[in-house]
Amino acid sequence: MTKKQSILWNMLVLFVILHLLLSMIYIFIIHVFNALFSIVSISAILIPSLFLLLFEYIVWKQFIDSSLAEMKVHKNFKKVTIICLIPVLVCLFMLGLNEYNSNFTSSKWSEKPSKRVEIIDDLLLNYDFKGMTKNEVINILGTPSETEYFKKDNNIVYHLGYERGLISIDSEWLVINFDGNEIVINYDVVTD
Repeated sequence: MTKKQSILWNMLVLFVILHLLLSMIYIFIIHVFNALFSIVSISAILIPSLFLLLFEYIVWKQFIDSSLAEMKVHKNFKKVTIICLIPVLVCLFMLGLNEYNSNFTSSKWSEKPSKRVEIIDDLLLNYDFKGMTKNEVINILGTPSETEYFKKDNNIVYHLGYERGLISIDSEWLVINFDGNEIVINYDVVTD
């Protein structure tokens, strides 16, 4: 192995290690913050991987043009490629799983109250409660939580679960306020 090839190989190993560390950070962020598919999340995962593959290709070209045994070099580059693609696939799978779990359905809302915090954004994106009657809201969301938090005579409250974020100390709640005719006038997600 020439000095130039040795330097390139060491740089490739360093890039692979950095890529794996970055992938572990992405996996942590996806898990903790319940990240979903978006241009930002896909770009953050794919762009470093594409740069790594491009650099790997450049290094591979330097080795192939040399007198080294082509089969051994090819096998090593296959291993590097596989090692780098596995975390990318894990990240994409986790994003897809979070996307699936964050879709609101009345049955998910009722059957898994601790997961409400994961689907509240989809609920609020697809339902505008303003102008709905109290019965219409209850038909969609089911029986309100039995709690004294944020409870008033003219509202209903749903416990969503522990607040989103790295340190989940408080809980999140959906508070829906009504006028005197039991028509929704506003609603908000609040923390205690």
